[in-house]
Amino acid sequence: LELREFQANRIAALYRIAPHKVGLMKDATFSNIENQDLDHTKSCIRPWAVRFEAALNRCLLGPREAQRFYFEHNLDALM
Repeated sequence: LELREFQANRIAALYRIAPHKVGLMKDATFSNIENQDLDHTKSCIRPWAVRFEAALNRCLLGPREAQRFYFEHNLDALM
């Protein structure tokens, strides 16, 4: 069981995912899971969202449209 827990922790670290996201609830409390969710949003989801937004703005909007419109993910619900 310890080996399985170690492997799950390594996989979570490899993909930069909080341990509770892959089912490791050993030392979990409400307050630290809430902070881990915020950290996951800031350090994992947000950078990918920014890259995706930039790619959409670059590829789908011309110079005129880019002055008036832009793509943006709303992550307020996750924050």
